[in-house]
Amino acid sequence: SCVLYGMPGTTGFPVRLTSEIFQRALMLLSAKGVQSPYTIYDPFCGVAYALTVLGFFHGADIKAIFASDIDENVLSLARKNLSLLSKDGSHYLKTKTRKHKTPLSLRTAYENPRT
Repeated sequence: SCVLYGMPGTTGFPVRLTSEIFQRALMLLSAKGVQSPYTIYDPFCGVAYALTVLGFFHGADIKAIFASDIDENVLSLARKNLSLLSKDGSHYLKTKTRKHKTPLSLRTAYENPRT
């Protein structure tokens, strides 16, 4: 077991609901002939709580996770949370700072080594 990182003012989307929504999306995509593994992008990831939960419970169906947020403080925690998805804590975690005219300032990617 592990404890995810968080901070005051950020939310932790309910684990069960996160998993149920993802499973329904899997069913819909599969019905349309789109098979896993899938790439997930969350443009407003916060501390990446939901993405990390999905990685833990449904990693076999996930090829890569992309996350972004405007707040640099929450992104540092998002990196820590997503790093929990790899054995060494960061080997498959890549971060890249990008300057945009839009509020998007940092992008974090997790590539699943199993796919």
